[in-house]
Amino acid sequence: MPEKKTDGKRKAAVLLVALGPEKAAQVMKHLDEETVEQLVVEIANIGRVSPEEKKQVLEEFLSLAKAKEMISEGGIEYAKKFWKKHSGLKEQEKS
Repeated sequence: MPEKKTDGKRKAAVLLVALGPEKAAQVMKHLDEETVEQLVVEIANIGRVSPEEKKQVLEEFLSLAKAKEMISEGGIEYAKKFWKKHSGLKEQEKS
């Protein structure tokens, strides 16, 4: 069965529902009023969320959060990791 594509608003609504009302409220206080209204409407109309869809949305969120963390890492340690990886790739190209 092909994977169903989920749009951004629905993904956000699924994530907020999965977080529960307390944590969702904490997230939403950082959003502008128009976005909050759109998400509340989406949550109200969300209907049934399959376990597969919930898992897919949570995995995507986790993946994006990890990527953002890696991007913002920076610093000396990141530079060392980058250089080690880069040097290793150059050595492989020579072989």
